[in-house]
Amino acid sequence: MSAGRLSRLVTAVPFAVVLGTAAPATAHSLLLSAEPPPGLIQQRRSPDVILTFAEPVSAETVQLWLERVGSGARIALKPKATGHSVTAPLPAVDAGVYEIGYRVLGPDGHPVSGSYRHAFWPQGAPPPPGLDGLNEPLSSEAATPAGRPIALTASLPLVGLALAALILGRGAVLPGR
Repeated sequence: MSAGRLSRLVTAVPFAVVLGTAAPATAHSLLLSAEPPPGLIQQRRSPDVILTFAEPVSAETVQLWLERVGSGARIALKPKATGHSVTAPLPAVDAGVYEIGYRVLGPDGHPVSGSYRHAFWPQGAPPPPGLDGLNEPLSSEAATPAGRPIALTASLPLVGLALAALILGRGAVLPGR
């Protein structure tokens, strides 16, 4: 292998590695944990909702609500945001399956919204309706198309390989020429 071709290879490999393993930047405040936890059946009512996000959230724009599944009636909660956490007192509720919903703005200004379900079922009470849908997956939505980060991530290795091929191909000597 010639010295020129070796130097091009040494230059191309780091580009291919960096581009092939890079992930898109996600500066969105994704939900990391929640209390009461998603999918949990509690015998004692939680006094507060506590949500923890990956990024700090803007205290001025936090929205948090509680809805008994099937009722269609949302109760607006009074959240307080500090850094990565959002906390709000939960009202006294009857046995049932409840959805907790949120909408926050991260430091990049992008809104993130989502919801999850949990149940309050005190000992001795009849089973509340809606327990069959309790373990539905956590819903979370950033205000950007979901396919864009996936497509970007999938295309980066191809870009890295194409760049490596271009750099290596410039000095390649084809047989018979």
